[in-house]
Amino acid sequence: MTVLEVGIFENSLLVLSKSFYPLKKAQKTLNIQKRSHIINSIQKMSKVVLKGEVEMLDNDNYRIIFQIPSPKSRSNIFLYAIDDRKSSKDIISSLLDELFHKFELRYPASFPSNIMVVDRYQQFLGTIDDVFSDECYTPSDRVRNYLF
Repeated sequence: MTVLEVGIFENSLLVLSKSFYPLKKAQKTLNIQKRSHIINSIQKMSKVVLKGEVEMLDNDNYRIIFQIPSPKSRSNIFLYAIDDRKSSKDIISSLLDELFHKFELRYPASFPSNIMVVDRYQQFLGTIDDVFSDECYTPSDRVRNYLF
């Protein structure tokens, strides 16, 4: 029932990510940059090998949910969320969809450039907090927020 991390890729670059909780069972050396390379590689590989898009990967501890915007108005963007496998995939997917629409409104498509300034997206972190306001809390944090 907890989303641990959310990220947005544009032109194969991780332009924005928000970690709500650390991935406890992940190797200490698997930082956000390394995870972003793995996630991006999986996404690219799925297009070549599967001739389509991968929607989800999971293991014993975590699940990665991929969201490719539809309609494919901006095919150079995809979003992901890592959760504890107890959340509903449909809820996470709809939240990622909502996040994409807010992202698209705030940052309309621009002409491709060889230089990407990712700092301009930092203001969007608050929107991620708003969209995932309830799904990013562990059950104990939900109780604590409710009581205090």
